[in-house]
Amino acid sequence: AYGTGEMMEKAKAEESSENEGRPYFNRKAFTFYTVALFTNYLWMGRMRFEIHTGFNRSVQGFADENGQIRFLMRDTVLHASGHILGAIGCTDEEGSYDADFRETDTYYEGYGVDPETGLAENVRTRLSKENWRTVLQPGDTLLKVHVPYGGPLTRQACEEAYAKAREVFPRCYPEYDFKGFICNSWLFCPALKKVLPPDSNSILFQNDYHIFPAKNQAADVFLYVYEKEVASADDVDFSSLPENSSMQRGVKQLLLEGTYIHQFNGFIPL
Repeated sequence: AYGTGEMMEKAKAEESSENEGRPYFNRKAFTFYTVALFTNYLWMGRMRFEIHTGFNRSVQGFADENGQIRFLMRDTVLHASGHILGAIGCTDEEGSYDADFRETDTYYEGYGVDPETGLAENVRTRLSKENWRTVLQPGDTLLKVHVPYGGPLTRQACEEAYAKAREVFPRCYPEYDFKGFICNSWLFCPALKKVLPPDSNSILFQNDYHIFPAKNQAADVFLYVYEKEVASADDVDFSSLPENSSMQRGVKQLLLEGTYIHQFNGFIPL
């Protein structure tokens, strides 16, 4: 997958060459084989997956016996809105609070996440260890999902990609204990449900994931929807954005109404 037959033959020839009477391995060939023999970044169907070790985002995830997922925020400061303090539009400190997390012998306690908005709730939640088990915590190994350009993000394409990843990664990388899929995307912004139909590919993709807030400048949407690379949404004149598709029109409507299209984190247990 990482080279043509011609490149392979060239590398084989170079690796068996001799220099001053001694066998040697050409530096370029060595680099090629390093990439060819091990990678943590594989393209499967419609998506690319990357081995992501040492999960370090400000959340811990739990599941009950029915598969319901709940999050508790931890080790961060939350804005009054429920975003992480410092995200675009959420820099004022009035009403902000520390997302302190507590674990005892019998329960977990912290600030939960509203499953509809993906934002932290300013009320403490206690989860009993009798009913809830940890499924996502700092240090975990996950499969990071990337959605490259190229064709529609259909349900079938997504399901096939996830199925391949679930089969290939645990089998080919048994040294890792994969906990699930993780993705950071503007496609998880719940505000999109206001302007896109519920059966659209984008909303169905969003619904696959359990979302929680991420600190960002809401810039990715401009790259993927308008092919405009910016550092922050505040660098864009929203009124000048094109309206050549339903997505472009919908996003522009939200922006003009004062709604940033923040990136959110999304998680699916493996």
